[in-house]
Amino acid sequence: MKKNYSLFLTLQLFCIYFLQAQSPLTVYTEDNYSGDSQTYAIFTRHYNLGVFDNNIKSFTLQQGYMVTLATSTDGTGYSRVFRADDADLEIASLQTESPYLNETISFIRVMALNDFVTKKGWAGWIQDEWTAINASWRYDWSAGGNSSTNLEYVPIKQNLGWPGWGEIENKANVTHVLGYNEPDRPDQSNLENEVVIDNWKYFMNSGLRLGSPAHSDPYNGLSGFMAEAEANNYRVDFIAIHSYWSRDQQDWSWRLDNVWNAYQRPIWITEWNNGANWTTEAWPSGNRLATDANVQKQLEDITYIVDLLESKPYVERYSFYNAVEDCRAAVLIINDCWKANNPDWENYTWLDDAYVISTWTDGCGENTKVLTPAGEYLRNKNSAKAFNPATEYIPTWTPYTETLSYTISEDFQNVVLHWEGRNGELVNNYVVERRLSGESTWSSFYDSPDYTVLSASDAIPTYALYQLKTVGKDNAETTSPQIAISLSSLIEAKATSAKKIELDWTAVENAVSYNIRRATSSGGTYTLVASEVSDTNYQDTNLSPNTTYYYKIWPVNAGGESGFSSPEAMATTFSLNAPNATVQNILVGSGDNQVKLKWDIIPDAQFDVKRSTSAVGPFVSVGTTGFEENEYTDQTTVNGTAYYYVITPFNDAGSGSDSSTVVSAPNTGQHLYYDFNEGFSTNPYDRWGVYQSTLYPAVSGGTGKGGSGINFTGDDDSYMQIENGVVSSLTDFTIATWVKLNSSSNWMRIFDFGSGSATNMFLTPQNGSTGNYRFAIKYNNGTEERIESSVAPTLDVWTHVAITMNGNVGIMYIDGVEVGRKEDFTLTPSILGETTQNYIGKSQYPDPILDASLDEFRIYNRALSAAEVTSLYGEDVSVPEECPFTLLYSDKTNLTPDPEMNAFNSYQGWGASNQVLETADVYCGANAMRLNGRCSTSLDVAVNWEANTVYRVKFAAKTVGGTAKVGFTNTDGADAYVFNNSDWDIVDYTFTTGANASSGLIFINSCESETATQILIDNYELYNIGNAVVIDNNEDCSFVPLYDGEQNLAPNRACDDLSLWQGWGNREVVTDNVDAHCGDYIKLTTNGCNAALDINPINWAPNATYRLHVYIKTIGGSIGFMANNVDPTLVETFDTGGAWQLIDFTFATGANPSASFISFNGCDGSPSGTEVWIDDYQLYRTDTILGVNDVAFSTETQVKAIGDNVYITNVTAKTELKLYSLSGALVKSVNTKTDTHFSFKSGLWIAVLKTNNGQKAVKLIVK
Repeated sequence: MKKNYSLFLTLQLFCIYFLQAQSPLTVYTEDNYSGDSQTYAIFTRHYNLGVFDNNIKSFTLQQGYMVTLATSTDGTGYSRVFRADDADLEIASLQTESPYLNETISFIRVMALNDFVTKKGWAGWIQDEWTAINASWRYDWSAGGNSSTNLEYVPIKQNLGWPGWGEIENKANVTHVLGYNEPDRPDQSNLENEVVIDNWKYFMNSGLRLGSPAHSDPYNGLSGFMAEAEANNYRVDFIAIHSYWSRDQQDWSWRLDNVWNAYQRPIWITEWNNGANWTTEAWPSGNRLATDANVQKQLEDITYIVDLLESKPYVERYSFYNAVEDCRAAVLIINDCWKANNPDWENYTWLDDAYVISTWTDGCGENTKVLTPAGEYLRNKNSAKAFNPATEYIPTWTPYTETLSYTISEDFQNVVLHWEGRNGELVNNYVVERRLSGESTWSSFYDSPDYTVLSASDAIPTYALYQLKTVGKDNAETTSPQIAISLSSLIEAKATSAKKIELDWTAVENAVSYNIRRATSSGGTYTLVASEVSDTNYQDTNLSPNTTYYYKIWPVNAGGESGFSSPEAMATTFSLNAPNATVQNILVGSGDNQVKLKWDIIPDAQFDVKRSTSAVGPFVSVGTTGFEENEYTDQTTVNGTAYYYVITPFNDAGSGSDSSTVVSAPNTGQHLYYDFNEGFSTNPYDRWGVYQSTLYPAVSGGTGKGGSGINFTGDDDSYMQIENGVVSSLTDFTIATWVKLNSSSNWMRIFDFGSGSATNMFLTPQNGSTGNYRFAIKYNNGTEERIESSVAPTLDVWTHVAITMNGNVGIMYIDGVEVGRKEDFTLTPSILGETTQNYIGKSQYPDPILDASLDEFRIYNRALSAAEVTSLYGEDVSVPEECPFTLLYSDKTNLTPDPEMNAFNSYQGWGASNQVLETADVYCGANAMRLNGRCSTSLDVAVNWEANTVYRVKFAAKTVGGTAKVGFTNTDGADAYVFNNSDWDIVDYTFTTGANASSGLIFINSCESETATQILIDNYELYNIGNAVVIDNNEDCSFVPLYDGEQNLAPNRACDDLSLWQGWGNREVVTDNVDAHCGDYIKLTTNGCNAALDINPINWAPNATYRLHVYIKTIGGSIGFMANNVDPTLVETFDTGGAWQLIDFTFATGANPSASFISFNGCDGSPSGTEVWIDDYQLYRTDTILGVNDVAFSTETQVKAIGDNVYITNVTAKTELKLYSLSGALVKSVNTKTDTHFSFKSGLWIAVLKTNNGQKAVKLIVK
């Protein structure tokens, strides 16, 4: 081997050139370098410009320097980098050269350019390697390096937390910074585009020239980042990419051209090589070693790649990545270890005259670092200067679209339009345009260049549309969404029932609240009905039925009530009818000598709460509520006694029916109890105090200590919140729970009840001082009182934690054993007041969220003794294997009236005095039914048996004294089933009816030959399984048209003949596919912008309404949709997550549509999917249609399911949706004033939709 010995002397200069003393920038307050002037030194970020702030019109910059100018003091807003590479830079007029910087500059940073920098660089940190290939710049995935007299160092913000911005910004002689490294890879910076965009302001704060994040491939996420950056007007000066393309020169060329054409910015290839260890191209020697043949291939490939990079004018820099296989290396280390992996190394002739970089000795023997032939070519290649002014990117600015809102003047004579002023000083003027009723064109009534004025007034019109044009410094415009204002909208009154009127009004300028007055005649005497109302809506209640009322509002500000009132609004209440609904969803809390009941409201009703000590009555009233009050607390109970309740709605027109019977068993100390066994829900049920709670989205259901529990993930939205004041009545107390920690961090909370960081009480498994469990309480930022323990958290084990307070003594127990106490407490929960932030799993501070499972959360209103805590720790909280109870089928109707056995009056039978609602010995849930005495009673269900049909009955049962049976009447052949369960067990029996089956009974008893003296029954279900409805994707195969006799504008509704459609690309009709929606369908293989299914042409009618109704299934992401030239063009994207979903919506054309087309494609709206399947395509013009077959499509508020999403549509006022299981359990509640949707679990649910027009219930099938 030939050896070259060279001496390389590298001089590292820190605080290079002491450039901070230089001031190469001079700015002027007038054009042509006149007016006042000021020089600025390099390196410093100047953001306090004094009299020059927003007052610079021209500047000069000495050769060899660059300057970043920005409109905001932190470097954000509009910003631009100016460079003086080859001569002094003179900008005589910013208005001409860069109008967005003219008289708007508030930030300046000047840096010295390194004029020796060429395109060629090195990715790495070893000096003799970048020196060997004659690199003029480098980076090393950090910010720890330094520049020198002949090499520029470029720092990178490698990931979100490292390196710090202080290290980057304070590094001398640095001019550029690179964005995050491979945010699309989990083993690199691993950042979503949203996070990168949220943090890009810090890049702009630096005042450096900015490179985009470098994705692992420019086609993996770069487009999403750039789209967001440009939408936010964020400066990105050059595109950083990684290129490991094992392709030929032509392929490299078009790939680079694609990046340039997409973003029109210089390209830095910060990592590149001819492929990498994960690419699969062939090598001549059949291996990846540095054989002569392989090295020759690499030389040839590197030659054409480097030549190409040097020839592309937009490639500003490239840095070679060497840490790959030997065959691809530019630099190799030859030693004994390397030779062991290259047994034929002595026959590698290229080594004979390889250029030696350096030598040393270590554990692998003598090391010789050499350049490969590819490395020598890279070294010898003359590289062009890096910066090319012909490809420099000049940042643009698209004015942000403002949003108009409005208020009414205090005298109710003028409308005051408002906008946010998001563009700051970067506007030439704001133009408010108006179109009055009957006008077809817009006219300007306000035009101002003063960007600080963000409102305009106009006399209140009978009706008008308004829009705001924002005109940028370069006269680019954006137009706000339109808003409509009318005289009638100032105050609106609408009757919502026989006793309620809802008021809505427009906000009044400077008003802090409103007084509302009512009269019974127009212009009559107005009486105050509400004062200091802070919202712009109000509900007036308990009115007289069938009566007309008149309303006015008076605004109130700091000076008191205005002397002006709104126009008069009028509404007439409905006629009053007796309640025709039964009280539903009764929640029962068994407290300490009290029972709390809550239920769903029935409009225009009060409620009579009746009680008995027997499940079958008689029931006696214990109290009535006020108008539409839906809760009642019975404080006349005795602990240890079972009480049964029914609730009856009533009003002046009469009474409704009694509710189902519910049972409660109050007991000493019971305050709050969540066992989480009701099935995962957003509203866990408090069985003692009925305190309402909310689970936030990232909480999930799971296995608890016994039965079900809840899982907290540690995410920001993974916690539970309980209603206000949950502990405000407590002095003595016990709080106990089971917790299983997945991980533990300092100050993580098990619970934290308070009203912020100043007032709270909390339990943490790991305090930041000792790392152990701690309970603490404080009030109004006073001294914190604590119970400290010596126990550290244990992971992956269920741990029982209890805190008791008795007078001044507080004790902590873990797993039933005392671990800490404090005997001089002065604070109690009641001192904290009505706490408003009562969290399980979350802190009042920005501490880590709980990462754990939790179960059996209890609060007592007394301190349990040590023995009671030990007993609680040892209590068996497990539930039967099949709890929580769920119905066997979601697509079949259970024929028993009350499967969870909450009330006997839901069933038929005889021997009522021997029927008892059992609460102590239950199989699952709160109750079971007990039949006492042999053949003394029978539990019956009336059934209309269908002939020759299979039925299935299933229930849990327990018998005392022998056998019992489930039998039938009038089934024509079904035999009784006998069971004998000494403990709870499942009875599951299938039987068939005969040809002459008729109406009859199914019964459970111990008559005839059976001997049981007691039968316990729970979770009782009965199904017709021979004729049950089957829910599948083909249920709509009837293809009933939406409208009779109307033209479907889609040419081929069944999507089985591609020749009838327009469009282009990869399309086919698919037949005989088991995953079809209904028969044949059309498949588009998009994979980007590669296919479209069009209806073309369509002659859009002006000011018309069209309805699209089509089933689609997207794979791999979303599909684009366009209705072109409907004035304006409509673009949407849809993502069905791989399932068939119905897309059903209307859209309107404007005044000036033109003949065009409608299209599903892989182009519009930046869709991400690879395929879309399309079937049952219908498109109608609907504003001329009267008849409709699809009654679910209505202008009334609707609820419907599409796939696994539930949609609430046509919402015009307050709307409440409640979803129930078939057993009647509330599983979700939503309140909204606008259209909304959410994902939901599969099954058959009862949806109760409540609006101002009343309440309706529908079955909802979620697939």
